[in-house]
Amino acid sequence: MRISIMMNRRTILSILIAVLSLGYIFALPHGASAANRSTIFYDDFDTPQLTKWVTLFGTWERRKVGGETYAEVGPVSVGGYLAKTISVAGYDNVEIGYRYRASTFTNNEEAYFEWSDDNSNWHRVVAYTLGVGDATAGTNWITAAFNLNPSAPQTLSLRFVATIQETQHWFQLDSITLIGEGRATAAVNGTVYNDHDADTARGNG
Repeated sequence: MRISIMMNRRTILSILIAVLSLGYIFALPHGASAANRSTIFYDDFDTPQLTKWVTLFGTWERRKVGGETYAEVGPVSVGGYLAKTISVAGYDNVEIGYRYRASTFTNNEEAYFEWSDDNSNWHRVVAYTLGVGDATAGTNWITAAFNLNPSAPQTLSLRFVATIQETQHWFQLDSITLIGEGRATAAVNGTVYNDHDADTARGNG
């Protein structure tokens, strides 16, 4: 009887360990590992103006509606961009996440995200067009996340580009986050910061 109880306890313990292990694996972010992951850059556009970004001829603007802030681009000819170069020295497996929403696009309108580690060769990750990439999201924010897989660069350039022709059409961005696995100890690890602290800690302000 005692042997049977001990075996049952061992069986139950083994099952619990297996379940907990599976839960840990599936709880990891897409493309992530258990290695140390840190926030490299974060911007929710709470800072007045787009002081952290370069924008072509002011085509992108910071908007504040109620308590909500975000970046927006309206009617613009080909190539209206929002861009930034960020130091990613010491990081591997760099990922970007952001929220976006858009008005209905026509056939000749689009917005897309691309990145470069040499400011010469650009890698387009996703394009939002009519019927593609949820460009007709309307008032609903959609979350996007991508592994950029740069080959150990010192810097990473991000660029959101839009071509919008109709007067009432627009594309909006919020909560842009860059994370990575640190090869060396980061200034502050494992915390999501506000846009001031994260940039100050890593020189990405």
